[in-house]
Amino acid sequence: MIRPKQKLALLACGALCFAGLPAAAAQASPPSWPSLTSVPTANTRSDGYAPASRLSVELRQMTVALPAARDCQLSILVENKNAVSVPAVIRLHYSSAATTAPAAPAASAAAGADLLKPKLYVLAVGVGKYANLPGASLTYPATDARAFVAAMQRQKGGLYRDVEVKLLTDEQATRDDIADGLDWLQHQTTARDVAMAFFAGHGANDDTRVYHFLPYNFDPTKFKRTGVARSDIDSTLKEIAGKVFLFLDTCDSGNVLGTTRARSRMGVDITELVNALAAADSGVVVYCASNRFQDALEDPAWGDGAFTKALVEGLTGDTDPKLPPGADSGALLQVMRTRGKVTIATLEAYLAERVKELTKGRQTPVSTKPETIPDLPLAAMSAH
Repeated sequence: MIRPKQKLALLACGALCFAGLPAAAAQASPPSWPSLTSVPTANTRSDGYAPASRLSVELRQMTVALPAARDCQLSILVENKNAVSVPAVIRLHYSSAATTAPAAPAASAAAGADLLKPKLYVLAVGVGKYANLPGASLTYPATDARAFVAAMQRQKGGLYRDVEVKLLTDEQATRDDIADGLDWLQHQTTARDVAMAFFAGHGANDDTRVYHFLPYNFDPTKFKRTGVARSDIDSTLKEIAGKVFLFLDTCDSGNVLGTTRARSRMGVDITELVNALAAADSGVVVYCASNRFQDALEDPAWGDGAFTKALVEGLTGDTDPKLPPGADSGALLQVMRTRGKVTIATLEAYLAERVKELTKGRQTPVSTKPETIPDLPLAAMSAH
């Protein structure tokens, strides 16, 4: 039974619409939510609602915009202040009309098809230098962030009609810079678009076991004021209207901070972040460099962190002749080349195999997605 104060959240093949979105995030002007009105009877319960047999509900129709000329998936969730329901999923199959309009000129048709493509917005943050942590330097986070940006910029004109990037590395990645970047990502991405956030560098927990990404100006004596808290990342990504992907190539910095934090404490909180973002009502797909008991590794032989090296290979199909993929990861890469696209599931499989190969089993990536999100493409890939 749907009570009057409950609200619906509809997801149409990744075009996310949430009841109560702030005006800045609702740029696609989603339709009005239906009004569900209860008519109490004389025999009401103590909580103010009539028994099911005596409850009258007024239902109103609403129109949901669907993707043009293709199959899609519609998910319906019921939410109140206490919980969110398990989504009801409806798969819709597109069938062309019996009669077709006269064919448009080729140039016009191509321009129209390009306009239907989503835009991609990328926030990439890589911090390997720290103003207040001289012993905390990492070699490759800035390189990793640039490599990820370069990989996604190649998708302009392919899967995406345009790619806009905000790249923040080392001195340009202060806490305020990262906060501004998150705001930019949230307010630029419409319901038609795709947002990707990439973080490479150190991560740590504060004394209350809350995960923070460490920016360039992080000060361990002012942990909460200078770290980028889990809640800052979590709340921003959940409010983005379009499809959202988060890539975390961060490692445990407990030794750097001179603490005795067990790595499991770090892991518990990063797991909570991943689970919160992967909830059905969030719509965020998350890829993490390692599980909660492992560090994220980097090595001069790779020229990157292991996770980012595998990620860039999996998004572009380009590999290093000096470090060719093994049999399993090579086979997965060939599947993506043959299909001409990289999907959520194929990227997850490639990351798992390739990182295991590079690190000889010392690092295991973790990926998760909400059950309301189908196996969407992230990138197009040529056959090479």
